[in-house]
Amino acid sequence: MELGYNDYGQLGQGDTVARKVPTRVGQDADWASLARGDDHVVAIKTDGSLWTCGDDTYGQLGQGDTTARSLLTRVGSGTDWVSVACADDTTMALKQDGSLWVSGHNSCGELSLADFVSRSSPPSRSSSATRRPPRSRL
Repeated sequence: MELGYNDYGQLGQGDTVARKVPTRVGQDADWASLARGDDHVVAIKTDGSLWTCGDDTYGQLGQGDTTARSLLTRVGSGTDWVSVACADDTTMALKQDGSLWVSGHNSCGELSLADFVSRSSPPSRSSSATRRPPRSRL
């Protein structure tokens, strides 16, 4: 269920009308997980498929364009997505094989792709992420 601000269709209702009470999204009952950014939503179904809706200014929906969507729309045909996370205008998704895929705003290198180019199509595999050493405790 969704409620709240909906200027970009991020509530997945097929419109841009804000909701003040929880409202069911469609009739599907096979959603496994979801995440939300500033104005977009990313979800995974129990079959491992990836779905997005909302603002797409920076390509954060991973649909290969920058067109906002007000209905949850499937990203590609893969069925091996296991986890999603969003931050502002960025989407991160994890596949069963452990690979990390990213799309969206990248002006500060937040996609960990060794550049500052935003990505819209389909989520790009992130291979340059570096791991920070653990902090020492005093």
